[in-house]
Amino acid sequence: SPASYINGNWMDGFSQSREYIVTQGPLPNTIDAFWRMVWEFKVCQIVMITNLKEKGRVKCEKYWPFEGEQLKIGDLILLCEEVKLHAAFQVAQLRVVHRHTGVAHTVHHLWFQDWPDHGVPDTTEAVIDLLLTSRELRTRALASREQVAPIAVHCSAGIGRSGVFVGCDILLQQAESFGQVDALGALCHMRRARGGCVQTPHQWLYM
Repeated sequence: SPASYINGNWMDGFSQSREYIVTQGPLPNTIDAFWRMVWEFKVCQIVMITNLKEKGRVKCEKYWPFEGEQLKIGDLILLCEEVKLHAAFQVAQLRVVHRHTGVAHTVHHLWFQDWPDHGVPDTTEAVIDLLLTSRELRTRALASREQVAPIAVHCSAGIGRSGVFVGCDILLQQAESFGQVDALGALCHMRRARGGCVQTPHQWLYM
């Protein structure tokens, strides 16, 4: 049914299989399914690369609690424990609790707003900060859990900006490991998993 369908795909990372779930931004009728996905696959981090509205159009629903808020979605209770501000994005620490079992886990929500649809940011510094912060939080999550956890990445449609983020994340790790990158190989790898990743020439050049 539409309420249980998520327009997303698994994507392998640089050294970890199924490291990313690249998905469309939650819609009013998919918020419940989105959080069920987060719970079922023990997603440790959500990277959101869109505003809620852009040029007067709704790009994504508000599907997570702001600081001090609590949301009840299906069998889950979501609480925002704290928010840390960076120059170009914010990091919210969310506690996700199952209403019936009391089992809980932490999900970090990284929200980068200054990235236009079908476009790229004005500079690279903010995106590098986003990538490094995301990687640091993933490393911490891996150290505190018994199993590797994926991250969910979305913009509006889940192909343009999301694809650039995943591509840059993979290329940054290639550069750190080998001193060189294979951008075309990374793009082909991503498009085999999710067609249309990286939508425009500007996004390709930025990556």
